[in-house]
Amino acid sequence: MALRRGYARPRRRQSGRFAASASIDGENRLWHGSRHGFRRTRLQDRARRPLEGSGALRRLRRRARRPGRRLHPFLHRLPGARNGAAALRRRGRSPARGGRSGFPRRGAALGALARRRPLSASLRFAPRRRGGLGEAAAARGRRRARLSGRRAVKRAYALARPFLFRLDPERAHRLSIRALRHGLVPRIDVPVDSRLRVEAAGLTFPNPLGLAAGYDKDAEVPDAVLRLGFGFAEVGTLTPLPQAGNPPPRVFRLPGQHAIINRLGFNNDGHADAYERLLARRRKAGIVGVNVGANKDSADRIADYVAGINRFEPVASYLTVNISSPNTPGLRKLQTGEDLNRLLEAVVAARNGFAAVTATPRKPVFVKVAPDLQREDIAEISHAVATYHVDGLIVSNTTIGRDTLPAGAEHREETGGLSGRPLFRRSTWVLAAFRRALGPDVALIGAGGVDSAARAVEKIEAGADLVQLYTGLVYGGWTLPSTILGGLGRHMELEGVRRIRDLRDRTTDKVLSAGPG
Repeated sequence: MALRRGYARPRRRQSGRFAASASIDGENRLWHGSRHGFRRTRLQDRARRPLEGSGALRRLRRRARRPGRRLHPFLHRLPGARNGAAALRRRGRSPARGGRSGFPRRGAALGALARRRPLSASLRFAPRRRGGLGEAAAARGRRRARLSGRRAVKRAYALARPFLFRLDPERAHRLSIRALRHGLVPRIDVPVDSRLRVEAAGLTFPNPLGLAAGYDKDAEVPDAVLRLGFGFAEVGTLTPLPQAGNPPPRVFRLPGQHAIINRLGFNNDGHADAYERLLARRRKAGIVGVNVGANKDSADRIADYVAGINRFEPVASYLTVNISSPNTPGLRKLQTGEDLNRLLEAVVAARNGFAAVTATPRKPVFVKVAPDLQREDIAEISHAVATYHVDGLIVSNTTIGRDTLPAGAEHREETGGLSGRPLFRRSTWVLAAFRRALGPDVALIGAGGVDSAARAVEKIEAGADLVQLYTGLVYGGWTLPSTILGGLGRHMELEGVRRIRDLRDRTTDKVLSAGPG
């Protein structure tokens, strides 16, 4: 069918209908066509009567919902002017939301203009506060902030802790590992503080706080741990072959003393699985050490340690030889005498040989010792460390002593290693004794009873380059690392020091004179 002269050709066909618009004698008209014929409608009447063409009504409504245009930049950007958009709307009237027909009421364009906010709230309303932009920007800190990652994690742990402490300790531990592995714990953004940077054993640590071995036994979540704010993490203890450890129950909480007794016995999945996980993250940032041990039924435990050095040298930032666990029978005999000399000679030779063959830098080797050492034992270990050029010591592991626990403490008679607050004094005294015996050049990591910034400072002032914690994390939650780091920074400001290293060795003599406690 041909259209009469003066009318436009239909532009679109939908569901058997089409529409055309034209201007005749100055009057806008819209023609609707179908197989039943044509009829015309004035465009001025369309606001009162919905369009019959498919999709036309939706397009008009969509156009009506578009945000309004800004009238002029001076209404939005000049700092000395009022909010011009709001000025164009009467006070006490909210923007129109549209009537029953869905079309906007009068003034919707101005309401849309008022809703456009090119500047932030504090700057946009600065003149209303009768102050400059600087004063308005400072007012941001007075407004209630959104819940930060650290606060969210702290609140979540406070809610979850009663539930977790009703569970078996090992089951609660596995739940925490799964939460970290699946990203259920948000990243805690800890400000980088160059004053906390530590250089020790040839490595540069972003801060002196690390997670001790025992938490991430099979290297499942080292990067998630680092995201909590730790400057380094240590995985393990790992043995060449998988082993189940000692029979349960084997972990006991002592909440009144903020302590734990465990007799786990190097339970882990062996070298192979952990090596694959560490190999997959080898190019990621962050210092991750590997703690190696010997199988309980091994015929040659020194060979087990050498195997651990050879296996994890390519993927570890540093290596720790754990010869101080009280839960593997006879293991602590490697801390003294000819066994210690043969062990250190073999371990250092394996480390040096790998570096020579691969033409790579030597990885630092630490030895983890017990807190139950006497003065003659400390002197013997110090001599061996100096003889075989071991890079450092971790002081200390758990203790078999119970003299620091009250007589009626729960689980006091359980066998195993005691960790937490009751270990602090003894382990700090042993740390100071090793600093005195080894001098200033050997790296020392202080562990045992660290659960606050004050305890970390005491370790450093007694002679530690770095500090580690584990039991403190159980009672303090995932925000404990950031809390400790903040406390270290404040302590440095009070003491007027520019580097955390400047606090080291301040109280070594005082700790030694006070005795092991």
